[in-house]
Amino acid sequence: MLNGILLIFYSKAFMVVDSNKVFLKFFDDRYRIIHHLLFWLLLTVDYFFWIPDSRHPGDEMMHFVYFGIEMAVIYINLYVFVPFLLLKNRLWQFFTFTVVSILFTEFVEEWIEYTRSGHTYLNIIEKSKGITIFIWNIQDQMLFVYAAIGFKLFKIWIKNQRVIRYLENENLKTELDYLKSQINPHFLFNTLNNIYVQTKLDSKRASQTILKLSELLRYQLYECTKETVLLSKEIDYLKNYLELDRIRKSSSNVAFNVTGEANGITIYPFLFLPFFENAIKHGIDSKNESNITVNFLIEQKRITFTIENTKQEINNQGNPGGLGLTNTKRRLQLLYPGKYNLAIEDKGSLFFVKLILDLN
Repeated sequence: MLNGILLIFYSKAFMVVDSNKVFLKFFDDRYRIIHHLLFWLLLTVDYFFWIPDSRHPGDEMMHFVYFGIEMAVIYINLYVFVPFLLLKNRLWQFFTFTVVSILFTEFVEEWIEYTRSGHTYLNIIEKSKGITIFIWNIQDQMLFVYAAIGFKLFKIWIKNQRVIRYLENENLKTELDYLKSQINPHFLFNTLNNIYVQTKLDSKRASQTILKLSELLRYQLYECTKETVLLSKEIDYLKNYLELDRIRKSSSNVAFNVTGEANGITIYPFLFLPFFENAIKHGIDSKNESNITVNFLIEQKRITFTIENTKQEINNQGNPGGLGLTNTKRRLQLLYPGKYNLAIEDKGSLFFVKLILDLN
């Protein structure tokens, strides 16, 4: 009866482990007492299911004795054999000790039972029915022992995954803080140098450039203090970023299109910035005409972003993606697991990126 219940439980557990946060919370250590109580309840139901079939005086009390013996064996497996053998990769020793402990328990229980009823092991062997019951009892004990071990290993696995996720997020947070703390030094140097030239040739244009640069810095210093930012603010930041570089390189043509309403939608900051940095680095040439086309299609719970840029001839043999796009892929995997689609195409003279974000 309990065999089917446990098998269904574990099959369902592994099906929802990646998608159900409520389910995962059940495996927190703070619910350890509940875990033990539920397991005791399952074992109690299974054990005392056989009480109505008892035929000898005192059988009900002996069921409590057997119950205690089996619980002791289960906890020895959980807190001795698992940590000191299984988790240290001593698999053969682990399975040997586990099987021996189960067989020893069953032999002790059968010895007590048949001594009380006036039988001996010789009588058991002579009767096939006795052997059948003996094997059935061993299977029942093995089910509960290995079910408990499986539950414990499942908890350990979840705990390890949380530690890995925490470390990855901490590393990601460090990288993001670094992005927030500074603009690309090369970009900043070129912008300041351009402003210096403009102050002598066109003071009005220089003041506009300074204003855009100040907006970039303000966004980084004050708007990005939270985990997420408004998409509308992020888009304004990217527009200013592109515009500053376009002012410096008048031969570049920039098209920036936004379709849909961005108000109220939040995303993680600087998610699109590496694509813009890549487009500027590999796509804009101060001597030759170059193009960058950016499109944002904003729907209720979905963002479709594309950016296409021409490639400088000197970079045609190089790698226009680089480390920045590699890190961006890792950020997407951590921040939007299973909720994004990224396509990058190198078309020879053109470089194309398409990113779809599911905000559900």
